[in-house]
Amino acid sequence: MKKCILFIGAMFFGLFNTVALAQGSWNLQTNPTTHEGQSTKFVSVNEGWINLSSNSVLHTTNGGTTWSEVTLNATDLTFGVDATGQTMSFISPSTGWVMKTRSNANEDALGAVVYKTIDGGATWNPTVLSSTIGDVGIQLQFVDANHGWALVYNMNTGTPTFLKTTNGGTNWTPTNGGGIFYYVNSTIGYAFAAGPTMLPPYTIYKTTDGGTSWTPQYTDNTTGQFNSIHFSDATHGWIVGENGKILKTVDGTNWTTVTCPLIDNSYENLHVQFLTTNLGWIATRDSINNQFILKTTNGGTTWTKQQLPFLAKTYSMFFWDENHGWATSDRYNNGGTSIPGRIARYFYDPAGTYNNTTLNGPWFYYTPVTPIDPYNDNLGYIIFNGNGTITGMNGFIGGPPPSTYGWYSVAANGQITGELILGNEMFPLGGTLTSPTTGTVTADGSGFTFTKISNPGELQDNISGNIGTTGCGSRFVSLNINNLGQISSVNTGFSQAIGHVFADQGVFIGHFYTGDVQPWTEITISGFYNNGILTGLSGFDWQSCNDGPVNLVRNILSNSAFSVEKAITIYPNPNNGHFNIKFNEPKDNIQIEIYNQLGQRVYKEANRDQKLIHEIYFEPQAKGIYFITINDGKNIFKEKIMIK
Repeated sequence: MKKCILFIGAMFFGLFNTVALAQGSWNLQTNPTTHEGQSTKFVSVNEGWINLSSNSVLHTTNGGTTWSEVTLNATDLTFGVDATGQTMSFISPSTGWVMKTRSNANEDALGAVVYKTIDGGATWNPTVLSSTIGDVGIQLQFVDANHGWALVYNMNTGTPTFLKTTNGGTNWTPTNGGGIFYYVNSTIGYAFAAGPTMLPPYTIYKTTDGGTSWTPQYTDNTTGQFNSIHFSDATHGWIVGENGKILKTVDGTNWTTVTCPLIDNSYENLHVQFLTTNLGWIATRDSINNQFILKTTNGGTTWTKQQLPFLAKTYSMFFWDENHGWATSDRYNNGGTSIPGRIARYFYDPAGTYNNTTLNGPWFYYTPVTPIDPYNDNLGYIIFNGNGTITGMNGFIGGPPPSTYGWYSVAANGQITGELILGNEMFPLGGTLTSPTTGTVTADGSGFTFTKISNPGELQDNISGNIGTTGCGSRFVSLNINNLGQISSVNTGFSQAIGHVFADQGVFIGHFYTGDVQPWTEITISGFYNNGILTGLSGFDWQSCNDGPVNLVRNILSNSAFSVEKAITIYPNPNNGHFNIKFNEPKDNIQIEIYNQLGQRVYKEANRDQKLIHEIYFEPQAKGIYFITINDGKNIFKEKIMIK
């Protein structure tokens, strides 16, 4: 049998007898190997271990700033199996155990072996648990220097074997098991049975005699397997699984369902860890494989959510304390390149100045000159959600924007790390904040000035005018912009427009996908912004067309109505020339004039009667922006209207 990657969900476990289962930041760390980390344990805030899918492990003594590869036995052919993230156990910095699957040159599964160290990883001594063809090592746990349990599973027959040691792993004897297990001491343990090939019900079991006998505690009749179990003490425990399942016990006997409003039943909860009865974390992923960490500090009453900086399945998660944690991932494909398993570290300094929320919102980046030159200095924007995810940028690479453009983290000292995702390509993001609104950033090796956009909705509610090309014509467009700088709807010019337009520091930049035929599929606009006028250049993802002029006007209006100094209301706007003017204080002798963009008067009406609402019938020669002047004998109101 070839080397397998086994998810716990691929196993079938029932009650089986054998005497014959925030505020800080996530930063990517360097994995010096091409293998994924499948189990993570730390023995101090700085020293930790990761069990790799190969015949080696990773070791750090500086919190993961650097990791070194340690080969357990150079002559052994072994590999790690993706199961529960529990194939390694340490009871102290000096004493620990690592489980591997025995193999050959063809990467067949040939049994299980446990390596033990008593000198902090300087030497490792193996003990063979099984030499049966098809057997793989699934789970390993020690609660003290003597008492430990192991689970071996045969991929050919579907048979699990549970083993126990009372002398630190020198000898192992068969015992009974209820599935994936978690022992809180040498006598009390819990286990669950689940798997996609196993229809409900799923059962939770408990042992009080070290695994000799198991008593069923809880039956779950709903669809969706269990994935992970953890207890903070003998009575407080958690089990999580598919369909967003979270179960909790506070007495070691009764289990209740916990609801987290940040996820739904499309999420799969992969791992759980609780350090106290109240403080804990769950690694979860959504239906499109975004990876997250859920955190609670009150036993599941409320939760916070952070995105992990990788797109592949989270293999393991471990928190040393509330401010220090690590997670590892599977490998994944990036533009045809296989990306090794990732390592991410969570760190929070309560006394620090910056964190992920500092970057919340859109930021300009540009070649470091003052003032900004949008034509020559690579003006761009990046949008951060304040929680570790990059949600937008000026670059879709030939298609509509996906839900994720990358991830980032901000250290307490203002250090920025992350990755940008453009289509199938990935680029490193780095930099340093010098204030909550300024800094420097590097993207794909180039350095830029970094400034927060002070008012993302500067161009709310509408911009309209001409966008041109050289050789491919031009279009009159009218785009409605919301208070986040996002294009909310299109009045004319395109079938749709997905993207943003921002203005700040006297310049503007916009990038949007229309879905129309080339060259109008994807457009970038940038230039200078002054007194509601946007003048600049357009760029097209189409070699047959050169950049062309942009001449747009900001119109202070909305899709339904707008108020002028709270004295009058014009509606609907935009309109087809037929609209209404409502006066809060009606007057007589009203005079109304309408001018085109060349300043020519194209409509005039005077001496209107005193009434609340005046109906206007205007027949323009062309669609577009017009300027209306209203004189009530006391005040003069001037505004723009859109004729479509």
